[in-house]
Amino acid sequence: MDEVKQWEERRRKALLRSLRKEQRKEDPTLEQQQIIHHEKSEKEDKSKEVKPLKRRKLTALQAAQQEFEQKSKEKRLRIEEAQRRKEEQEEALKKYRATKAERFKKLSKKTKTATSAVQTPGYR
Repeated sequence: MDEVKQWEERRRKALLRSLRKEQRKEDPTLEQQQIIHHEKSEKEDKSKEVKPLKRRKLTALQAAQQEFEQKSKEKRLRIEEAQRRKEEQEEALKKYRATKAERFKKLSKKTKTATSAVQTPGYR
């Protein structure tokens, strides 16, 4: 949007310049008046140009702040997600170890009864 306005402004100035050139060719007495008018318009243009530049700096600063806030928010979310995944992995590991220990206990009970039956004399 800003570029369109700048382009329109440049185009308008170019048209004004070409009109002034044509007028100077037609009537040389208007040249002095146009020079004065042109100087006034340049001063006005310069004063108008300063304000948008300041505004652009502020918007650039604000954009940088927003970008920083967005990146810090994303980083915080990534850290929280990593912590959540780590906790889930720890819970899964605890559950796996608990089931493994239960299986080992059951297996060891079976082997103890089987070995005790084999070792007893007179058992067939």
